[in-house]
Amino acid sequence: MHQNVIITRRQLWHRVWAQPIYKVAHACGISRRVLIRRCKENNVPLPAPGFWATLSADRSAKRIPLPPGLDGAPIHIELYAFSRSRSLDPKMDPVSGRKMRIPIPAVKGPPKHPLTIRTLKLLAGARTDDAGILISDKARLNHLMVSPATLPRALRFLDALFLLLDQPPFVVTWPESNDGRLEILVRGERFIFVLVELVAQTRPSRRGRKVRPGQTAEIRIEEYRLTGTLRLLLSDFPVARVRRLWTDREAFPLEGCLRDIVSTLLSATTILNLKRAEGKTWRQQWEERRRREDTEALEHEQPRRRMDVVRQFAWSWAEGAVLKDFLFQLSRSITRLKSSQERRRGRELVAWVRKQIAKEDATQNIKKLLEGFDRA
Repeated sequence: MHQNVIITRRQLWHRVWAQPIYKVAHACGISRRVLIRRCKENNVPLPAPGFWATLSADRSAKRIPLPPGLDGAPIHIELYAFSRSRSLDPKMDPVSGRKMRIPIPAVKGPPKHPLTIRTLKLLAGARTDDAGILISDKARLNHLMVSPATLPRALRFLDALFLLLDQPPFVVTWPESNDGRLEILVRGERFIFVLVELVAQTRPSRRGRKVRPGQTAEIRIEEYRLTGTLRLLLSDFPVARVRRLWTDREAFPLEGCLRDIVSTLLSATTILNLKRAEGKTWRQQWEERRRREDTEALEHEQPRRRMDVVRQFAWSWAEGAVLKDFLFQLSRSITRLKSSQERRRGRELVAWVRKQIAKEDATQNIKKLLEGFDRA
């Protein structure tokens, strides 16, 4: 396992001029790009392209001497190994500016964090599946899937992870119900992780089994092999282009990825918060545009609706005028009737029609016309 390298500027200058850059980076456990950036940040000159080819051809090549350090530059340079060399320093929360402590997983000893102790209690008396992975009969453990041999190391890793997540802005929730799921809350965003042991599936074997006298049948038997390799996975992860998987390496085990896990959670939270804010802003803009369009449509349609109201009253007035002429002629015809009973019934008819005309006459119902005009 590579450890963090702390050297001075002169020591770093000697290293980069003693062998190629990629060899120095590999020896320090960092990438070539990160090493070049560290040299530029601390004013350490690097060999020009073709420098080592010139030396291999037995020709002289000039070395650039080490210039004075920049004002305020640190005396010592710390090179983080592998995943610790990230542009986002997880020791510092980018929002609150609060420094964070990165715990070191224990090499031995029982777990100390309450969530790890609860996990261990739920795995007491657990059975194993066909692949040898522990399955608890007391509750569902969605965050841990390992074998009995790997369980102590997995618990020590979880212990360090939970201690790390006890610091703001992280909050770990795990309901007491049997189906409760362990979640990580970071500024309103939810993350779910699972720590698993990789299982290798070997080539299935076929064995014969006697079914009836003189007959045998082949049975396909799946065989698994526990690798002891741990993998941490962030599931249900809606952010693309952000790392969500960490696996044991031969030179760098999972215990060294805590810093990178914190970086991912903080970066993903920032991205999700920005997306949520952009979505909220877009929705507000869409609602405002929709209200404006409705208002414009209402203003555009209002004259037409008001004219419809006036036109309807005008038609009623024209119809009433025709009926008034009709009543005038009807009254004259009724006076020429010989039967008094018929004249009386005729006068009743004329009075009823005149009353209905008065109700529908727009000139006599200005208030009703104005109410319809205002509603439109």
